[in-house]
Amino acid sequence: MVSAWWMGPGRLSKPPTPPNADIAIDDSINPGEKDYSAVVLKLKQANVEAVYFGGYHTEAGLMARQALDSNYKLSIVGGDGLNTSELGSIAGAAAENVFFTFPPDATKTAAGKEIATRMKAKNLSASGWTIYSYAIIEALAQGVARAGDQDAAKVSEALRAKPVSTVLGDITFDAKGDNTKPGYVIYHFVSGTPTEIE
Repeated sequence: MVSAWWMGPGRLSKPPTPPNADIAIDDSINPGEKDYSAVVLKLKQANVEAVYFGGYHTEAGLMARQALDSNYKLSIVGGDGLNTSELGSIAGAAAENVFFTFPPDATKTAAGKEIATRMKAKNLSASGWTIYSYAIIEALAQGVARAGDQDAAKVSEALRAKPVSTVLGDITFDAKGDNTKPGYVIYHFVSGTPTEIE
């Protein structure tokens, strides 16, 4: 089950089918609706235990809550579009059945904790991509400084030449420019708050 924005014309291929998985339904929803009870009923009647949801938190939260309201335990699994405590507010107790993948909690590093504390003092959140975005700017600044130029090819070459020091620690890039140790973990909701499963 994916939302229409993922199923739309920009979609190049179907999501891969996991080994030993029985795909009961491949469908889409209309984002922005408030009632997904027909979708929930369709899933329930097909005895679907888990849905991979490639959409946003609002729709996932509504589906989770509406499933629980109909005495149906449905697990919803997705990506970073579900990484917000707003999903917990929308889904209520049903949020405990929602899981998503995301990089490790950057506020657990020493530098990340310091940034989170400074942001909290200004009533700002360091959740989600915030500290990762900070690290990107740090890396870019070091790449420009090393290259002595803002030319993208030169900056890219400079970033791949040696590790860059960021709030996340030292980061290295491979020949394609990919982070060599991105790492992802699985999160779930505890009292409505996204929390790493340890």
